[in-house]
Amino acid sequence: MSELKSGARLRAAAAKAIDAVVSEGRSLDAVLAELDERINPGDRALVKMLCYGTLRFHWRLRAQLRQLVDRPLKARDSVIESLLAVGLFQLSDTRVPDHAAVSTTVEAARLLRRPKYKGLINAVMRNYLRKDMKNQEPADDESRFNHPAWLIGRLQADWPEHWQQILEANNDRAPMWLRVNRQHMSAGQYIEEFAVDGHELDGLEQAVRLSQPLPVEELPGFSEGRVSVQDGAAQLAAPWLLAAGGTSVLDACAAPGGKTGHLLELMAPDAVLTAIDQDAQRLRGVAENLARLRLDATVMAGDASNTKDWW
Repeated sequence: MSELKSGARLRAAAAKAIDAVVSEGRSLDAVLAELDERINPGDRALVKMLCYGTLRFHWRLRAQLRQLVDRPLKARDSVIESLLAVGLFQLSDTRVPDHAAVSTTVEAARLLRRPKYKGLINAVMRNYLRKDMKNQEPADDESRFNHPAWLIGRLQADWPEHWQQILEANNDRAPMWLRVNRQHMSAGQYIEEFAVDGHELDGLEQAVRLSQPLPVEELPGFSEGRVSVQDGAAQLAAPWLLAAGGTSVLDACAAPGGKTGHLLELMAPDAVLTAIDQDAQRLRGVAENLARLRLDATVMAGDASNTKDWW
């Protein structure tokens, strides 16, 4: 496959994923998990970067598109609007050469079965460059801070002296956190044994914050269940829940299983955990996590509030 076609395929995949989030309200993590099965491991990092980055700057990119596109696209072509956002994101926030960003994004329209938009995409992206819109001041707070107006208003009311810092911090790229399985080793032992570039944090006994993110398949001990990817704040939940003991636990809304695994790592061998989620497809992630960790739980699809269905 040529470099152009390969690059276009990845842009098309990113546009589909973003459209699923924006138009259908789906979880980006769930969409990317489905994409991973169809994308080469070496290309996954680029697709994720395009998806996360385009969504992080959603409000600014959509405001710029409104200035560049005369008429709104039809609802059935919403994926092209997402593709355009991917295109502008490459021009403004990545090191992708401008010519490569334009050519691959234009070609992606054909892969999305909408070749009639190739001319529009080419014109919009070149107009963006010609007008130097990357360096123009945002028109409003939504596009400046990349948050919806209603949330900005709430933060201004609740935190009048700090709302701007809160919004700016919320736009920062989150660090990558690991949870070391204490049934295998401590966080300090994991860092030392595998020469991991990261550090521990007081108050989070099994957490490691990586200095630089790594692909999951490159994490030492991941496939053996020695370590999992889990945000530092999320690692507070299981120890708090089990602080007074716990031999029978219900994990409602369990998918994708991060806290399920953490609970089982901390619980006694004879303790029982039931994991429930309404989305049977997402429960596959729970089962996969438990298999990797070599832990057991009762996993079932159901509405936790409707006990008649599963109790």
